[in-house]
Amino acid sequence: MSVKSLFSPLDAIKFLFKKPHTVRVPYEKKEPATRYRGVHVNDWEKCIGCGNCARICTCQAITMVPIDTIELKPGTTNLRPQVDYGRCSFCGQCVDICPTGSLKLSTEYLIVSPNREDYVFIPNLNRDSGPRTGWESDIETHLLKFDKEEMPERPPEERKKDFDPVILGFADEQAVVEGYRCLGCALCVDGCPTHMFIPEYIEKIREAKYKDALDIFFKNNPLPEICGIVCTHNCEDACIYSWRGQPVQIRYLKGFGASKVDNYGEVIKVDKEKKIGKRVAVIGAGPAGLTLAFYLRKYGIEVTIYEAYPEPGGMMRYGIPRYRLREKVLRKEIEFIKSTGVEIKFNTKVGREIKLKELLQEYDAVFIGVGFHRGLTMRIPGEDAVGVIQAADFLRDVSMGKEVKVGKG
Repeated sequence: MSVKSLFSPLDAIKFLFKKPHTVRVPYEKKEPATRYRGVHVNDWEKCIGCGNCARICTCQAITMVPIDTIELKPGTTNLRPQVDYGRCSFCGQCVDICPTGSLKLSTEYLIVSPNREDYVFIPNLNRDSGPRTGWESDIETHLLKFDKEEMPERPPEERKKDFDPVILGFADEQAVVEGYRCLGCALCVDGCPTHMFIPEYIEKIREAKYKDALDIFFKNNPLPEICGIVCTHNCEDACIYSWRGQPVQIRYLKGFGASKVDNYGEVIKVDKEKKIGKRVAVIGAGPAGLTLAFYLRKYGIEVTIYEAYPEPGGMMRYGIPRYRLREKVLRKEIEFIKSTGVEIKFNTKVGREIKLKELLQEYDAVFIGVGFHRGLTMRIPGEDAVGVIQAADFLRDVSMGKEVKVGKG
């Protein structure tokens, strides 16, 4: 053995007096970068339980679990993400896809425990301690499209000359782009009074499968194009984008999809000759009466609608002006319902031309859907004076072609 080899082990002694390059985890902590991807932090005040983080997770590290203490509201659930850090790869996709920005990756990265279950927990900003900075979504460079497609409208200088519709409707390309904004979480369904299958029909619209979309519409709404123009779109208030950005234009997508099918009868099959021996009288040919009549006919029940006015539609016709809802759209959907075998007797006011008692004797059931054709008062002095016209009365008289005297502006 050479002399050099003999004393070489002593060379290690010099490293005792040098600063080590390694960090003695967990006794020492290394400060991570401010955009580090550590364990998750979730702000429960912003989290709505949509589950997009769980759906995008390629490692299947996230599951949505119910939290009983969370108060339910339209457009939210009581689900919160639970993360399994034995599976998580800290890729950050769950943060990038979070529409409300509630989910972040903190700079905390230490989980030291001999117990497997300690690596699975539900992140909660209000409960957890530790750093809050780290990887978070930036709306400027986000995976999601927070801005809606602008709905084309006629210019003011053109539309001031007539009473034609203001809204022009989506072009095919715009409908596709707007449709792809939908994340499929279905929280919007909670906001819809009829609980339409919104994610399902949006998927068909963006694939240009309009007949399939129509079939989905008719599962619980036989007036889809009308609703796609004038409904109150409560579904959009429940859309996840309403928390940060602009909601998906669900109403206009529905109207667009329905407008792409001219003849509903080619898609929606109802045997008008089918009769099971039951008869129902419907009072009022408004949206409620027409909807009920359609679904009763699907089951083979004979339906007769008694309508006090000379045209069907109720407030859709006599309360909504034609620049909002075109005549051809009204006729398209009402005529289809009539084609299923629904009989409508016009200018027949129950209680005047025919008694309710007679209907109860003649039919197996009677449905009353007379609507609300009276205007709401403001309870202010002078509103009942001569010359003051209620809005509902004014719109009805104009729709019926009556002469309405108004003052000069």
